[in-house]
Amino acid sequence: LYLLYQIKHPDDQKPWIILFHFLVIWGIYSAVSSEYHDNVVGMMFLPWVLVFFLQHKFGWSILCWIFLLMSKENLAAVGPFFALGMISIEWSSSQKKWLYILLGISLIWVILLFGVVFPALDTQNLGPIQAERYINHHGVSFSTWLIEVLTSPQQWIQYAFQNTTGNPEFDGIKIEFWWVWLLSGGLICWLKPAMLLFAGPVLAFKLLPWDSYTLWGINYQYSIEISMITLIGMVYIPQWIRSYSYVFALGALFSTIFTWQSRESKWHDPVMMSFYSKDHYQRSFSTKKVHRLLQKIPPTPSICVSAELGPWLAYRDTAYSFPNIGQAKWIALMMHGENTYPLTKDKYFNMADSLKKSEGWMVKIDQFPLLVLERKP
Repeated sequence: LYLLYQIKHPDDQKPWIILFHFLVIWGIYSAVSSEYHDNVVGMMFLPWVLVFFLQHKFGWSILCWIFLLMSKENLAAVGPFFALGMISIEWSSSQKKWLYILLGISLIWVILLFGVVFPALDTQNLGPIQAERYINHHGVSFSTWLIEVLTSPQQWIQYAFQNTTGNPEFDGIKIEFWWVWLLSGGLICWLKPAMLLFAGPVLAFKLLPWDSYTLWGINYQYSIEISMITLIGMVYIPQWIRSYSYVFALGALFSTIFTWQSRESKWHDPVMMSFYSKDHYQRSFSTKKVHRLLQKIPPTPSICVSAELGPWLAYRDTAYSFPNIGQAKWIALMMHGENTYPLTKDKYFNMADSLKKSEGWMVKIDQFPLLVLERKP
């Protein structure tokens, strides 16, 4: 971003403002305080696509574009809109034919990914599970839902601000996102309409899922796309607005500080963001002990694991994510209570306790914080 700003505005003496903005915007902190996600890495390629394009290093620009598209399926889905956005903001460039090549690559990849690759991997005929987030309140097909969106856009614009779950516990999540984003620089997407080609699809994916309230908010990696788009927009806004770019940077700083300890968005853990705190670097258990105990689990039988154990135990033919036990022969759960996703803490511990008492399972390891069960023959 710093280099992109310097290339676009070589006479500007304040490129450090965009770097400061990047370092304080809430979406970056929320993303890096969560676990690893491909889309976080993928979005870091977007400014490099533009940097290499402006430097006429088109091969590198295409390579970064491919990395972005392949990083995660949601970035592949919005890739054509990103390409159209880049064509719009670089419309005066004599080399914009290369941006059309990026558009072509993204369209080909979308067709291959959603028309060939994903259907081939869908061996259980589950269908477009992600699409159901948007249509499950109607019970209609995805194509019917899409037609409804195009013919009644005002209704869906309302949904972008409303709690569509019907549960008042989730009131305020979308409103919190809107004020944090707009104060952090989101206003520039309306002052530079070409940026809406970037932001529009991202906002739709974020705010229109009917009951996926975790996507709506400002937690985890779910704001990385809109944060990076906002920062790129700060590079391309007109000069008279760019003179006040420090206002948006300070707005981002204020938003981050204001939402640091408490948020409407669910499951926020301020310790995960508090890099200055001793608690941020400590665990409530011995990781060496856990790794030693995990070695006692056979490497081949099917297994059901809690979220944080997945990376350590998933390398086998069949692995399920708790609470989906399926046909698993083994169950491995972390019992420290710090991460019970997707269940509440009470439901998580109640289910684990029921399994321990069940006649169908026998306890193999029960040493804090690890619980391991084996299915009885």
